[in-house]
Amino acid sequence: MKLIYLTFIAIIGITLSSFTTNAQFGNCCPYINPIEISPASPTNTDDVKIITNITTPNYGEFISKSFYVSQDTIYLEACYFGGFLTVLRTFVDTFDIGTLSAGTYQVALTAHISDNDTLCSSYDFSLADTSFTVSDNTNSLPVHAMDDIEIVPNPSDGAFEISVKDASSITYISISTTDGKVTKTMNYEPHLTLSLSPGVYIVQFYNRNEFLGTKRLVIH
Repeated sequence: MKLIYLTFIAIIGITLSSFTTNAQFGNCCPYINPIEISPASPTNTDDVKIITNITTPNYGEFISKSFYVSQDTIYLEACYFGGFLTVLRTFVDTFDIGTLSAGTYQVALTAHISDNDTLCSSYDFSLADTSFTVSDNTNSLPVHAMDDIEIVPNPSDGAFEISVKDASSITYISISTTDGKVTKTMNYEPHLTLSLSPGVYIVQFYNRNEFLGTKRLVIH
């Protein structure tokens, strides 16, 4: 019996060491590893993703994740079942934030440990934060020559026509606010009626994945 017990302890010890050799953890529990922003230097036309790397101490299970954006702060919540076996387990989760206006953002992450394996019943949690900057590249986008594209009427009440010399060169358009927040993306059609709030918009033209240029659109 003593031989079996010592063998079991030795196996557990080897398993634990194999999980922890290259790990660098914050406070327990769970352990929050560095937060990654993708792309690393986003602009206001990029889809921003935040990638978390969280380790549970007792071979836990993923339960849920969510986020919301409030002004210049992005709040992330993630929850994991605590588990029973004393073996570390790491979860890599991606939060699809989408496009953001130019500026500096704070990320506040709360990672919970739950005693329920299906619902988040938190009995312990860890906090982490980071920040990143979204740069403005709206003004750096090339502009089509005036005789290539025309939007009429402009200003518009939302119903307008896009006149292009070579319509086959445009496959889709994207409409964003002047601070880079994308409001609509759609296949190119010469006649459009859109529901947009009054203001100034940037219409971006694409041929598949090739960016062609922009035009300003005023909605009154």
